Amino acid sequence: MKSLNQIQLIGHVGNDPEFKESNGTVFSKFRLATDEGWTDKKTNEKHENTEWHRIVCFSGLGEVVKNYVKKGARIYISGKLTTSIWKDKNNETRHTTEIIADNIIMLDGKKSTE
Repeated sequence: MKSLNQIQLIGHVGNDPEFKESNGTVFSKFRLATDEGWTDKKTNEKHENTEWHRIVCFSGLGEVVKNYVKKGARIYISGKLTTSIWKDKNNETRHTTEIIADNIIMLDGKKSTE
């Protein structure tokens, strides 16, 4: 096997997705929050941590997101991790890491919050 680039996440959508169309292809972007909690065994203190992930969906999946995904929805996403590197207007190197989704499953039956 050469390599594997596969991401699986379950979390809550942090914002209503943004949509764009380029050359007839719809794509959407949104942020997904995943969180974890633990208790310190020595102090019994509870801790929480939230990670934010940038999600991008193309074509048919972009259309599904456009029609069904809203802020607050609990979803499952699988896809691949990508990193883009560019120079900003001050010629400084910038980068961003995104997940290009290839599958989304809605996990809650309730209406998402706005």
